[in-house]
Amino acid sequence: MTTYKSKLVIGTLVIGWLFALSLGAADRRQVVGRVVASYGVTLEGVSVLNEDTILAGDLLKTPKAGNALVKFSPASRANIAEETSVRFGYAGKNPLAQLSLGTIVTTTQSNDGLVVETPKYRVEPAEQGKAVHVVAVLRDDGTVVEARHGGVSITEISSGQRYVLPEGKYAKIAASSVGVPPQENQGDQQGSTGGRSKKRGAWHIGSLSHGASIAVVALAAAGATAAIVVRLATASPSTP
Repeated sequence: MTTYKSKLVIGTLVIGWLFALSLGAADRRQVVGRVVASYGVTLEGVSVLNEDTILAGDLLKTPKAGNALVKFSPASRANIAEETSVRFGYAGKNPLAQLSLGTIVTTTQSNDGLVVETPKYRVEPAEQGKAVHVVAVLRDDGTVVEARHGGVSITEISSGQRYVLPEGKYAKIAASSVGVPPQENQGDQQGSTGGRSKKRGAWHIGSLSHGASIAVVALAAAGATAAIVVRLATASPSTP
């Protein structure tokens, strides 16, 4: 009897110790950012009623008509549009958003801005300084990247191939795309397109609407949650 009780006590202590370790591990997860404004947002399945801290590994979702403004540092933030699913973490020293569906508008004025990963691509500022980018994963698994302010680097994760999208351009990438298009030289990017879009295999590259670009940059610069309601439909790329 005594042996049974001893085993029971030891078993209870071990379970308690393992539970304490799991709680300690959760507490040690890195803080990635903070939800500072939102509507209808869930974080790890729990509704965000006001502000909330985002830890590495957390999944944030927005419903239809939902939105969120997330700050990572005083100089880095993201506006998250409706019907978006994104998991946060770190890529080196930079905050990371693993976007599986939906749209993110990223704004940074430093070299520790948000890195966005889609299922196929890694998207990040091409140079230091102020940058405003839009990244979207469509329901057909296609990808749209818009360089609203500053150039953006698009790297295919599987191959490591990289394409630099210059400011004022967009890239619509089909789900079936493999590799990246040839990099145009600066003269081609600014002079030879004549404001018209170009097709590069499963990539479609063109110029953004000037008015839409100004609208998104102005809202994002102000830190307004309203920036996320500028959808791809209304901030659409210029047609060929």
